Amino acid sequence: MLSAFFEIWGCLHELNSTTYTCPHDISNASSTWVGLVLGLVLGGVITWWVYYRQKMISKQQDDLLEKVKVLVEKNVNLEESHEKMLKAIENIQKHHETVLNQILKLDKKIDHLLKK
Repeated sequence: MLSAFFEIWGCLHELNSTTYTCPHDISNASSTWVGLVLGLVLGGVITWWVYYRQKMISKQQDDLLEKVKVLVEKNVNLEESHEKMLKAIENIQKHHETVLNQILKLDKKIDHLLKK
């Protein structure tokens, strides 16, 4: 089939058998067109392959960036909740300190009353 395609422009000795006699050789213009068509097809395939690979890599990068964004937001929320918890613990410790001080004062008053 390929040799029949090239017979439109002329004969390609490399593609035809040695027993087949070509009535005329392929012309320079025909060989130029064959080269252009083959180059166009090959260039198109390579260009599509590069585009497809870049598209896949771009999609993976977008997915990864989205995951990082979600993790950063979660981390910010965790930091805020940790700060709230630390403040709550600090308030509880202050409350315990005041209660302990009041208990110690009461203990001193009881001791003072018992000594009398």
